[in-house]
Amino acid sequence: MTSRNVIPILVVIVVLASLGAFVTWRLKGEHAARPAFHVAILHDRSESVRAGCESVVGLAQQALAEHGSGDITLTVLTTGDAASANEPVEIGHYSLSPSHRALEGRGTLVRKREELLQGLTARCTRVAPTQVSPIYLGLRRALEQLHAIGCEAPNECRLLAATDSKETVEPAIVAALRGEVAKDPASLLQNRDIPVLLCGLAETTAREDEPPSKKNMKKPAPVVDMTAVWRSVFSEPEFVRFEPYCFKGRVEEGAR
Repeated sequence: MTSRNVIPILVVIVVLASLGAFVTWRLKGEHAARPAFHVAILHDRSESVRAGCESVVGLAQQALAEHGSGDITLTVLTTGDAASANEPVEIGHYSLSPSHRALEGRGTLVRKREELLQGLTARCTRVAPTQVSPIYLGLRRALEQLHAIGCEAPNECRLLAATDSKETVEPAIVAALRGEVAKDPASLLQNRDIPVLLCGLAETTAREDEPPSKKNMKKPAPVVDMTAVWRSVFSEPEFVRFEPYCFKGRVEEGAR
């Protein structure tokens, strides 16, 4: 091989090496610059909630779409019952990284999201409904989890809850939802730096076999009263919003 042929080859090698180094630098730089996005989803699995796993999957889809280009962690909890001392139960914890997705391609990104949602659906549909709604404790633990992960700037956090908001365990909230004044108020839920969404307030049922704690409640108060009750237990009520219905995701018939 003559020197005339070697020089163009060396130029190509140098150009390709420089391009590879530049791409790697850009990916690392973008990865370092992107804030992490942490989301906790609480699923109220009480029998009084008409919408089930469709709402949980829908909230997960929304979270993934909102920050599809950044690091994201997704923690999914269900409300507890007597078996867990009313403590919420974690049914899934997921994480996705933008640097891995960028190197693997958009097709891999779509596939991983679908796998995540399918796995979440399978886990959610295996959870049995309960006759109690310790919503307050579920929200509290979800916020504690988010604070433990880290919600200070530049990171972002969200707490999303699919619930009809009919608390049956925390005495102060149960009393307030009945239009009564509790002897001891509930401790404030610390949602500093964490926007909160409670959706599904209108997605509720009324049945003859409802548990006494719900059956004996007076006629449900207007949504505005229920939202006022729940706003009052958050440290940053201006960052709490409500929606009567949750966005629904697709749940395969075989998973129901």
